[in-house]
Order: sequence, then C-alpha cells, then structure tokens
Amino acid sequence: MRTMSDARLASARALLAARNLDALVISNANSRRYLTGYTAEDHPPDESAGVAIVTHDRAVLITSKNNVEWAKEEAPGWDILGQRYPPLTSA
Repeated sequence: MRTMSDARLASARALLAARNLDALVISNANSRRYLTGYTAEDHPPDESAGVAIVTHDRAVLITSKNNVEWAKEEAPGWDILGQRYPPLTSA
C-alpha cells in the first residue's frame, strides 16, 4: 500500500530530476514533517529535531540518537540515522 509520504517522496524525486539536482536537504520542521511524517518539533533557537535528505535513490532522516525509534515509527521507508551532537564548549 502506497502512503501519502511515499507519494510526496516521489514528487520530491520528480523535482530533483526536473531541476537536474543531486539532492534535496530539508531542514525546516514543517517541510520535514510534510515529507516524512516525522512529527518531532524543533526547539529554537538552537535545537533541531532532524534533517531529511532526498536523493534519486535514497531517503535519509537524520535525528538525535534519542529519537531514532520515534522516527522509525513515523517515517517508514526512510533510512534513519541517529546523530549524537557534540556538547557546546566555551572558549
């Protein structure tokens, strides 16, 4: 069964082909949710719930290691990568 996210991913890939692009990088929370179905929210000014990357043959959602299971549930068909962000240090 084809999901709404599958149709949206197909549209994103059609855009890649039409504009002769190699990839799309989606960092906006609303756009990421629309495309992937992943509902985690960003916490401005410095916390992002993730970034989606679409190529012609791969769809990757990069999120915090804490949110990997959540992302897998809400974004089936996407490769989910858990990223551990380094702590901020002051000089």
